[in-house]
Amino acid sequence: MESSVSSADESRRLVVVGIIFEGGLVFVAIVLAWILGLPQPAQYISLDAMAIGWGIIASVPMLLMMLLMVHTRLAVFANALRVIEEQILPVVRRWTIWEMAILSILAGIGEELLIRGVVQVALGGQDESWVGITTGVLGSGFVFGLLHLLNVTYAMIAAAYGVYLGSVWLVSDNLLVPILAHAVYDFFAMLYLGRIHKPPAAMGTGLTAEQCSHPNEPPNT
Repeated sequence: MESSVSSADESRRLVVVGIIFEGGLVFVAIVLAWILGLPQPAQYISLDAMAIGWGIIASVPMLLMMLLMVHTRLAVFANALRVIEEQILPVVRRWTIWEMAILSILAGIGEELLIRGVVQVALGGQDESWVGITTGVLGSGFVFGLLHLLNVTYAMIAAAYGVYLGSVWLVSDNLLVPILAHAVYDFFAMLYLGRIHKPPAAMGTGLTAEQCSHPNEPPNT
């Protein structure tokens, strides 16, 4: 029982840390843009229904990639899956849907304002040639991967997602689209992994990976 309570307390602490970290990225983006003499990233956001629809649609390829990774279990994804199922899943499954939603929204806003709205612009400079555009997208994707450096494979996949989100911004010309795509992806990825997905260790047992590792702990309700 004490172990269960301490695990729950730890998961709540991680939620608070996540909120502070992701929310803090907004402040970092604002300050960094000011230091670099760049437009404030919020200026790239235009609120309209079309952008909301495209943001939701843009999350689909990333969600399909996540499903491909966890269900095909190809060797190339092995290290990333290990991180997901041994480090991320045991934490996420203890979060409420509201906690997942709040963290997803803050991650979408904070990370996109900083990585796309500041880093991509800074690396691309004022050069609108393919060289400048490519440098901005690839460079910001690399930084995005570093921001998710749980292991090399996981970071590489995150970097690929970053390049995709950078490209989405280029095509849509509205930072709201990658913000929503990022937030929607994070929410449904956490929801799926925390409430539906069962790793091989839990197949046929009715238990999650964490319960298989800690059989004496009651399930979180």
